[in-house]
Amino acid sequence: MCFSIPLKVSTVRGNIARLENGREVNIKGISVNEGMYVRVVGTIVVDTLSAEDGERIQQLIKDLSRNHDI
Repeated sequence: MCFSIPLKVSTVRGNIARLENGREVNIKGISVNEGMYVRVVGTIVVDTLSAEDGERIQQLIKDLSRNHDI
């Protein structure tokens, strides 16, 4: 099982998306638009999330890291 942090898509150009952290990932075969949240394994997008779910998961991870010195 892999753990991935949802990241927001900043720009899309062809089969490449740039994420909010500046990273570029392959989106071939997955419909992705700017503003969507994605889960990435390595350099490949494996899933999309609603903005609500993406933001909620990001907040949960931040809360956990503050409470457990991750």
